[in-house]
Amino acid sequence: MSDAHEVGGGSEEEDDEDDVRQPHREGGNIGRSSGGEFMRWRWRGGWVVRGESIVKTAIDEALSRNPGQGSGLIRLHFHDCFVRNKAEKESPANKPSPRGFEVIDLAKARIGKVCPRTVSCADIFTFAARDSVTRLGGFHYAVPAGRRDGTVSSMLEVLHNLPDPFSNVQNLKNRFGVKGLSMDEMVTLSGAHSIGVSHYTLSTRRLYPRQDTSIDPVFAAQLKASCPQNGSNSTTVQLDVVSPNRLDNSYYKNLQIRRGLVLLGSNSMA
Repeated sequence: MSDAHEVGGGSEEEDDEDDVRQPHREGGNIGRSSGGEFMRWRWRGGWVVRGESIVKTAIDEALSRNPGQGSGLIRLHFHDCFVRNKAEKESPANKPSPRGFEVIDLAKARIGKVCPRTVSCADIFTFAARDSVTRLGGFHYAVPAGRRDGTVSSMLEVLHNLPDPFSNVQNLKNRFGVKGLSMDEMVTLSGAHSIGVSHYTLSTRRLYPRQDTSIDPVFAAQLKASCPQNGSNSTTVQLDVVSPNRLDNSYYKNLQIRRGLVLLGSNSMA
């Protein structure tokens, strides 16, 4: 993640006293930023509005070139929220799959030129994920601003917090429960696997050395053609072959016909 910086400094505008503070969920702390303060729908007058607009432009540009960037940005936001507001780049859990860091850095650089020290990287991650959902799924949701950037970055903390895609239902339920998330919310969040790709290791876990009998045999044959045994982890497979660049409910439909690729979703549907 980009270097942390102070939020709220360097602006000539005063805080709007009518700002409405709203609770939210992030990193298991309901209603508070990592600095312990409630989120605001507007942060330091119009600066956050400008920041959101700059992020949206960066997202539109990136996804116009490569819609696959959207899945990476959504995943980065999930990792950032799940691990105390940070996305440790060097953690094995974040390599080699996360994409989108360069888009975040571009948006941050542009914001820095217009309204420096007013929008945190954590807020940029949040805006970027939301705008990716809007572009790929066609629906929009409002998010408050005011998150504080973390000052600690730990590979071990990432590994100890992020859910393992090979976990069973109870382990996943416990991991999300620690963050204040219900089973229904966990299943809803897993729907983000409607877009993006899976790397070889995850794609072949159910194929070799023995094929999982719960997977559709025709789908298994297609996966084996793309991912032969002892292949390279640089090989990727679309998570949803029906509408790979559209955030929709095909992910759940695929699970129902035994064509789900990610075990997280399969476990959650059990």
